[in-house]
This record gives sequence, C-alpha cells and structure tokens, in this order.
Amino acid sequence: MKRQFIFIGLLLVISLLSACEQEELSPRTNPRFSATSIQSIDETGVEFISKIYDFGSEEIIEYGFLYSLNDYPIIENSEVISKVGKPENQFSMKVENSLAKGQNYYVVAFIQTSTERVYSEPIGFVSP
Repeated sequence: MKRQFIFIGLLLVISLLSACEQEELSPRTNPRFSATSIQSIDETGVEFISKIYDFGSEEIIEYGFLYSLNDYPIIENSEVISKVGKPENQFSMKVENSLAKGQNYYVVAFIQTSTERVYSEPIGFVSP
C-alpha cells in the first residue's frame, strides 16, 4: 500500500512538472504593416504610403498597392502598382494619370511572400 502511494505521488509530481513547461511559440511568418495612408493628393495623382512593423520570417518577393472602385481591392478587381524585392521600413508609390476625376477609390497595401499575399485594411479617397 505504501508503494502505491509513493507511485501515485511520483506520477502527480511528474504530471505537475510537465504541465508547468512553457510551450514554445512558433515565430510569426507573415509580415505586419500599417494600413495605407495618403501621403499626398493633387492634380498629378495620389501618393500612398505604408509602414512596416515586422517583416516576418518568410522571404518577401513583392510589395505595393492595389486601388479600385470596389470597397475592398483584391488582385482580380484592382489596378496594381508594385516593386520587386523587400522594401525598407516604409514604402510609398504614386499613381499618376490613371484615376477618373471625382471618383471614390479604395486602396490597400500588400506584401507578397513566398507563400501568401498579405493585405492592409482598405481606405477610401476621392481622386483629384
């Protein structure tokens, strides 16, 4: 009987010790960046800007902006301006002469990694 209590006590101690081990968090794989903001807007076009907070752990192969008349631009319904490679801590690009005057447009920033495309939240603007 005494052996059974010792055995049960050891099992409880082992289970408590294993329960206290912290699980290792897996690293973030997708980049994190700010919602697009309008850097400037005038008769020549609109300049968009986005700031990167975390590049993530996957290779970045392209970055840029999508703009559209749809309230949530995606690659299938939008115009794209982009650059190849990894951006600096922030990136900006200007759209010139392709916007219809007085139209409501929406824009999102995007970063394409080796496995996925990550989008910012959309913002709206009226073209000059």
